[in-house]
Amino acid sequence: LEQAIDYDVLLFDTAAAVTVYSLSALVASQYAIIPVTPEYQPVYGAEQTFQTIKTVQKKLNPSLHDPWMLLTKVDGRVRSHRKYRHYLRTKYEDSVLQGIIRTCASLAVSHPDHSTTFDTDPGARGAVDYANVAEEVVRRVREQTPGLLPVPDEAASPNEEEGTWRSIDRLTA
Repeated sequence: LEQAIDYDVLLFDTAAAVTVYSLSALVASQYAIIPVTPEYQPVYGAEQTFQTIKTVQKKLNPSLHDPWMLLTKVDGRVRSHRKYRHYLRTKYEDSVLQGIIRTCASLAVSHPDHSTTFDTDPGARGAVDYANVAEEVVRRVREQTPGLLPVPDEAASPNEEEGTWRSIDRLTA
């Protein structure tokens, strides 16, 4: 982490289980996002993870902000998904991100050239959902920690040849 001075953001992707790796990531982090499918077991697990993060925040890392929940694999046709979404939003309010990741077949496709849905189908529901959630997360981080993330130069265009970063604007337009 000390050598990561060239990065604006580092992402730690850990298993939901409480392990030395997940706890270490929480101790080193300022923000945590809990992905949760709106079904009984995942919601129950997300609530436990939420409490674990609050404990880490209290005892090990006071700079860790309150966790956010991200609803994933949401199917609007499934009644129980609507009920669990309502339950989480009612109980956890602003701790649940407004953006959701809906079910999308193109997200599950694996490409031999390691391209992503953003490369192959930037207008796909999943690509648009992830872009919108990314914008929401960046906005929330900027609100809670001014100066942590640079404000992008609106005149600059993304460098497609070099970059691993692609403009979110082109995905939501």
